[in-house]
Amino acid sequence: MGDRRWDLGLEGNLVWRYFPEGRETIAEMVAARFQYGTDDDLPPEVIDQYEYYVHVVCPLVSARLGLRPIDPDLLRRFCAFCRELFAHADANPGPVAWDIEHHLGMYVFYGLDTPEVYAPLRAVDPALVRILERRWPGRTGGATE
Repeated sequence: MGDRRWDLGLEGNLVWRYFPEGRETIAEMVAARFQYGTDDDLPPEVIDQYEYYVHVVCPLVSARLGLRPIDPDLLRRFCAFCRELFAHADANPGPVAWDIEHHLGMYVFYGLDTPEVYAPLRAVDPALVRILERRWPGRTGGATE
C-alpha cells in the first residue's frame, strides 16, 4: 500500500512546509470543506491555492511587514517560501507560473510599496528584494537603492 499523503497543491504544500504555525488554520479549512460536502451531500471541494495566502501567509507575515516586528526565523522562512515559488514559476512557464505570480502579487505583496515594508526583507534576503524589483518594478518603493 504505498506512501500516500494529502496533496494541498503546490502552493498549499509549501505553505504547510514553511509555516507550521499556520497548520491549524489549514486543518480548519480542510475540515470546513468536508463539512460543506457533508451538508450539501457532495464530495468536498479542493481548497483554492489563493486561500492559503489569504488565511495563512498574509496574517502571519505580509499584513505585519513594516508595522510590527516579525520573528527573524519566520521572516527567513517567508523569504525562502517566496524564492522557492519564484524559482518554480521560472522553471515552469505557463498557467501554474501565472497563478504563482498572481497569488504572490495580489495576496502577499499588493499594497506593500514603501521602503519601510521592504527593510526587514532586505535585511534578511536582499536577493529576494532584487527579484521583486525585477518582477514588479517600482513596487518595492526604492528598497534596492
